[in-house]
Amino acid sequence: TTTDSSGKGSWQFKLGKDARIGVYNVYVAPSSGGEYAQTSFRVKRSSTITISLSESTIALGDAVTISGKIMPSVSTTVTIEYREKGGSWDVLKTVTAVNGRYSYKWKPNKGGEYELRASWPGNDECFGAVSSTVTLIVSTKRRSSISIQLSEEQIDLGENITVTGSLNPALAGVTVTINYIKPNGDVVMRTVVTDSNGKFKNVFTPDVSGIWKVYASWEGNADYMGAKSGKLTFKVRGVLEIEILVNPTVTRVNSIVFIYGEVTPEIEGLPAYFEISTDGVSWNTLGFTYVNRNGSISMLWTPSLEGSYYIRIRIPATANFTEAISSVVMVNVRKHIKSIEEYEKELNKTKTMLSEMEEQLNEYISELSNLNMTVAQLQELLGNVTKALNEAKASLTETQEKLMNAEERIRSLTSMQYLWLLIGLIVGLIIGIIISRFMSKRR
Repeated sequence: TTTDSSGKGSWQFKLGKDARIGVYNVYVAPSSGGEYAQTSFRVKRSSTITISLSESTIALGDAVTISGKIMPSVSTTVTIEYREKGGSWDVLKTVTAVNGRYSYKWKPNKGGEYELRASWPGNDECFGAVSSTVTLIVSTKRRSSISIQLSEEQIDLGENITVTGSLNPALAGVTVTINYIKPNGDVVMRTVVTDSNGKFKNVFTPDVSGIWKVYASWEGNADYMGAKSGKLTFKVRGVLEIEILVNPTVTRVNSIVFIYGEVTPEIEGLPAYFEISTDGVSWNTLGFTYVNRNGSISMLWTPSLEGSYYIRIRIPATANFTEAISSVVMVNVRKHIKSIEEYEKELNKTKTMLSEMEEQLNEYISELSNLNMTVAQLQELLGNVTKALNEAKASLTETQEKLMNAEERIRSLTSMQYLWLLIGLIVGLIIGIIISRFMSKRR
């Protein structure tokens, strides 16, 4: 480099990423020779330090474990600092890290919200580092706990699993959140309310197969801190569907029958059994294969005896899937099968018979129509006769009334006749007496 008018000069250079760690010496001398100057500098790596808490919230009187790691791994001293939120930093403890790891258990003597961080000074090979800040809440509330149990450790897709649990202390009417963690990490939350004994229950139906996890938690209240249960694991086995195709379903003895199946979802390598039965109850193995990567399976079968056979495909249960059975297909095996010409002849014969039956049916329909007309006429005649009979009945009733009236009149006249006859006799008797007395006086 070249000096300026005052005899001063500068030069800079950049070390590569692969530069070695250590002390580098620098010498400066005039190009013409003579005296020289010397200095040195040190090259170090960068480092990181982490900090974490065993719990983010504790009750007053409980202890929390503070731990972390230095990278690269070194054995050195670590300074842990704390402060109340918004205050100034104070040294909590200086501890020793072994192979880069450190740990310290701290029991706060006062409630509140604290921030903590860790640092190390560095060494000849690495620069020091300061961790990020973590927050600890020391609550003056009492501690609570929550526990859960599972009804099953393994279920099939579509079935239910029941989670039961209890809160300690036994608080009634408390809302508990049950968190179901899917195999892909998504969380499904359900809320329940504790009963008078602090117990709760939830029935859940998983929607995917795989390994699920579940835990329960509650937020706490004015007197108690919230709590979270441990995580429990349960397995949901998948459900397979098998679609079967058999061709032909009517065949001759010693002819080839093609049996094909498709498995959903497409799980390569699953064992598949082709099964046969003569009664649909007792099954025997007809063949065996593995599901290919397209989810399909197939085999050829040559029946040697005539009869009716039932064919199905079955995949046994595995650790991740339930047993799957296809629908049943019937195959009729005969000694002989009619030719196409024979079937056409029978078909034509059947068509002729159906045509004759159709003509006869039309005749029946015509006769039935005529019969319906005759019935209508008879119904009309019956109506007229009924009307005439009703009129005759009314006339007869009227005649009976007239006869009764006449009879009463006749009875009345007869009574009067008898009365006049009696009066006549009495009058005659009186006249006879008078005449008799008159004749006696004249003598």
